[in-house]
Amino acid sequence: GAIMAEIVCAAGTKCIIRAGSCGALAEHIAIGDLVIVTGAVRGEGTTPYYVPDNFSTVADVRVTAALMKAAEMLGVTCHLGLAWTTDALLRETRARVEEMRALKVKAVDMVSSSILTVAQLYEVAAGSILAVSDNLITGELGFMSPRYYETEAKMIDIALKTVTILEGK
Repeated sequence: GAIMAEIVCAAGTKCIIRAGSCGALAEHIAIGDLVIVTGAVRGEGTTPYYVPDNFSTVADVRVTAALMKAAEMLGVTCHLGLAWTTDALLRETRARVEEMRALKVKAVDMVSSSILTVAQLYEVAAGSILAVSDNLITGELGFMSPRYYETEAKMIDIALKTVTILEGK
């Protein structure tokens, strides 16, 4: 994520929208739901090279609002909240998951914090929208679920609609 953000920011991009998958950290967030990320808890190993521990990684408010508006226009309900980014696929410990839940974190992914952090440093607007592929609390796995793949398509439609909203069209 960081290398992609570095390249597109250095190229002069005005906006980055991360569209990807995540695991849910709440029972009520179902496979195939969408999460619009407001900020990220940095649990990966890249961002410490960029920022101190007390840096707040947040999504751009304008991009987040446009993602929410696009989802509403397309009739898709989304959860809004924090994502925890980690490097270790499927290696989240129960204690760490409970720590994130206590912070009201909605999802876990592997990219959002590095993209949002690098974008903030370059002063590039960035946001993140994630399709729920599994639920760490219920244990449900959805990578084979048609609902997950249908939601991925909706997520891409929302991201594209967001671009038109941000361009004022």
